[in-house]
Amino acid sequence: RDGTKGIKDPGGKWTSRREADGRAIRGNPIAADGRAVRDPAELPAAEWEETLRPDDPVLDMHIPAEDPLAPEAVRDSVRRGLEFFPRHFPEQPFKAVVCYAWLLDPTFQRILPLQANLPGFQKLFHLFPLWESEERAFERVFGGRPADFKSAPRDTGIRRAILDLYASGGRLIGGAGGIWRGDSAPGVFPQR
Repeated sequence: RDGTKGIKDPGGKWTSRREADGRAIRGNPIAADGRAVRDPAELPAAEWEETLRPDDPVLDMHIPAEDPLAPEAVRDSVRRGLEFFPRHFPEQPFKAVVCYAWLLDPTFQRILPLQANLPGFQKLFHLFPLWESEERAFERVFGGRPADFKSAPRDTGIRRAILDLYASGGRLIGGAGGIWRGDSAPGVFPQR
């Protein structure tokens, strides 16, 4: 969204679209790295199934600050949720698990080693854009926005990566992601 966090792009802004007429679905796809693609795509409606629609029920995933993001621990947590909710709330079926968090900022895939837990965590999701304040990331990683980035602690890989990003003029943008039935995230949703 143009103007988010005070960043403006008057020459490059555009509006995403989605249209469906029974024959085709036309719109702006979301790339694997969570960015909306500017060039629209058209998909034949007969060959595609819309798996998640507006107002479909979803489970909202919360990530506790204390827990590591080891992919297998996350998969196990999601599996337990998939067992718990149908057993205790059978009248509330859901189509996906979603998460809105600074942890899903696709920038981390560029600035952290791919074998780090955070990029591995993100690979469990289909990322999509969500502009969130970078303040949450600063709060979780540094205990608040550093008063002086040059003297901020550089004692962990994520701290060094964020400080280097800001030193080069980059910014964190936030993000969101979803995992839904039939998804390719290994071992999360059982296949139908």
